[in-house]
Amino acid sequence: MRTRWNRLAVCAVLTCVTLAAWYAWAAPRRADVYEIQPNITVPYTYGPTADYRLADLVEELVAQNDQMAEQLKLISEKIDSVDAKLVGLTRRIARIERALGIEQPPPVVARPRDPNQPLVLKQQ
Repeated sequence: MRTRWNRLAVCAVLTCVTLAAWYAWAAPRRADVYEIQPNITVPYTYGPTADYRLADLVEELVAQNDQMAEQLKLISEKIDSVDAKLVGLTRRIARIERALGIEQPPPVVARPRDPNQPLVLKQQ
């Protein structure tokens, strides 16, 4: 009888550890990470017949890259601050609605549009 309980306890511990490891692996990573992929194009005038040397082109592209990195950092900071304010406002509205006893509407489930059907605009 005692070994049966020991086996059950070991199985329960292994199950908990397995679930914890799975959750840590399957849980979504940071949701507030923004991916921005800049598209840098080289003008047509930069070619073998142009007056610019390759070093000048590289210096110019590095300077533009540095400027874009600074601008992207500022944009990311602004997006993070707006996101934090929205989270705060959402929590505040939820507390107010809960205090007033307002029921939450059911979530709206958007059906995917059939790409083969024409888009029809409703006229007023």
